[in-house]
Amino acid sequence: MTDKPSPDQRPTIDRRAGTDRRRRYSLQYFLDGGVERRQAGRDRRSDNPERRRGWVRDGQFHSVYVGDSPPPEATATRFRPCIDLHQGRVKQIVGGTLSDDGDAGPQTNFESQRSAGWYARLYRQDELAGGHVIQLGPGNGDAAREALAAWPGGLQIGGGITIDNAADWLDAGAAAVIVTSWVFHDGQADEERLRRLSRRIGKERLVLDLSCRRTPEGYRIATDRWQKLSREVISPVLLDRLAGHCSEYLVHAVDVEGLCRGIEKPLLGLLAGWAGLPITYAGGISTMDDIEAIGFMGRGHIDFTVGSALDIFGGDRLTYAEVVARFGRGFHSGGTRGLIDD
Repeated sequence: MTDKPSPDQRPTIDRRAGTDRRRRYSLQYFLDGGVERRQAGRDRRSDNPERRRGWVRDGQFHSVYVGDSPPPEATATRFRPCIDLHQGRVKQIVGGTLSDDGDAGPQTNFESQRSAGWYARLYRQDELAGGHVIQLGPGNGDAAREALAAWPGGLQIGGGITIDNAADWLDAGAAAVIVTSWVFHDGQADEERLRRLSRRIGKERLVLDLSCRRTPEGYRIATDRWQKLSREVISPVLLDRLAGHCSEYLVHAVDVEGLCRGIEKPLLGLLAGWAGLPITYAGGISTMDDIEAIGFMGRGHIDFTVGSALDIFGGDRLTYAEVVARFGRGFHSGGTRGLIDD
């Protein structure tokens, strides 16, 4: 007669812990060749649909919010104002219509009779630090310098920035320079150029503009006033790769920029899924619901800029005073002090 195995030799006994595995695993554990029951739990979890309203699954352990009306617990986000310059004037244009073809000018939503300096003084009065001045093509240098002089250290500057002129713009009063085309050239990110520029001026004074267009491959970064598409696609890998050489990202959703038809939620979901540098989103904002959705999806880590929908840029969807009151200086600015004199 065969001797019975000692308790510590039984296949159901954990030889290290001395406990009976049957207390933790079902018979199926042994039938599956030792696969833990937790695998079945993972299988069940991956088959479960997202139960929260307005959310969709984006992976086994990740969901993104795509609802039209965010719940009231939407997280705070900050208003970053803008001064867009075209041919020396403050304008709001449809971003996707910019062209170097002299006969095919951009579609203009608004052209201000006020100077770039007036807008800079307004933003300074309301303490809206971190906004940006964007030069859309040549002929904007004087207006850009006027804005920077009106608020030294309060605004960032973008448009035509290279390693040769970055320091000059900082000396002119820019808080940081915003760079795209000089780093993203020949269809890809030139990390050697990026490292050189970061070493020259300091990463804390460098913002990368990752403005992009929607393509079948994903959101591809657009350069040269958004006319050329690079091969670089916005992804957590790319954001991680570049983050060591800059302090912030600025992202215009070019497909909806200037249209006032709503934000690019899939892009926002992608940005919100990455935890790293501060990000400012621009494009399509037309209502308070849009802004609250940015705050909710970004969990307060994504700021926003809005142009054509604002009354100070000829819009009728949002008032500057209300946006400042709710989203200026982290929700405690107390509102604007009123428009300043010309």
